[in-house]
Amino acid sequence: MKKEDFKTIVVPILIIILCVAYLSRASLAKYIKRLSADMDGSIASWNIKVNNESIKGKNTLTNAITPTFPETTNKNADVIAPGSIGYFDVTIDPSEVDVNFQASINISNDATTAVGDMQIKSYKIDPDNASSQEVNYNGSSVVLNFTKNGSPQKIRIYLTWFEGEGETMDNTADTTAATTDGAIIKVNTQITFTQVTT
Repeated sequence: MKKEDFKTIVVPILIIILCVAYLSRASLAKYIKRLSADMDGSIASWNIKVNNESIKGKNTLTNAITPTFPETTNKNADVIAPGSIGYFDVTIDPSEVDVNFQASINISNDATTAVGDMQIKSYKIDPDNASSQEVNYNGSSVVLNFTKNGSPQKIRIYLTWFEGEGETMDNTADTTAATTDGAIIKVNTQITFTQVTT
């Protein structure tokens, strides 16, 4: 092959190859272009309130739960004595919660309570409703289900200073608890909230 024939054949082929490479690179660039965008969305609110107090950022409620001990023919109101029956209310408000959730309530005597014979007797869900039934407490969790943005639900927990067979405090211990200045009854109420995901 002569030099001139070589130049006549090779140079146009090289020009065609360069054109094809340039065009294919430009057309491929259209398919590898990258874009970015921001996505904004709302996070579900988890503002549960217990007895009108938000639980946000808390492990313990600031406001103490005060029990009610009704007056009887043998004792004054809001004091406790052997045989007394009283109650305290826990109201859970889901009105500012955007997801369904479950509340598990566990109740037990505190080790430092002045009355070792204090017992959780029973509970009633929605106690202001005349058809609400009192349920004997067996030591298991009381489980309540809540609907997102729902209405508050009250649970009334009944407790008693147990007197009778099986009591752990004798009359002397009862008297000591009743006559010691600053003696208090203490009941632990632990509530665990869990989002329902199914």
